[in-house]
Amino acid sequence: MLILIDGYNLIYALNYEGVNLSKEDLINELLCYQKRKKNNVIVVFDGGIYGGITEREEKIGNLKVIYTSKIKTADDKIKELSDKYRNGCVVITSDRGIKNHVRRNGTPTMDSEDFIKRLFNYDSTSDDNFKKIGRKEKTLLKKV
Repeated sequence: MLILIDGYNLIYALNYEGVNLSKEDLINELLCYQKRKKNNVIVVFDGGIYGGITEREEKIGNLKVIYTSKIKTADDKIKELSDKYRNGCVVITSDRGIKNHVRRNGTPTMDSEDFIKRLFNYDSTSDDNFKKIGRKEKTLLKKV
């Protein structure tokens, strides 16, 4: 399974929960998560004003990190990747615009706040929000 992560959105959610992680610390946590869960993970960060003319990709272990260019946002890149992989991936974000876009093509989403529980090895499948979704999405999200 492929997991697409909105990098800065996840960092923001972590900060809101009282966990201050740098981008590098988050990448290290995602590497540990990926080894534990055996999922393919792509984390996308905005290149912002410091981004280059083209996007940049790094491979750290089995984790793919994408930094967008100045002209494309991380939101745009996540939407593009979700269109490409459709229901073969799960998108991690709390951004309403991304969630609305990817749900239209059948891609399940998980809020960053819920993914934090998984990242730090808390079983959130017993949460009330998890019980409200359909069987197909539950099957995919259990693998996250």
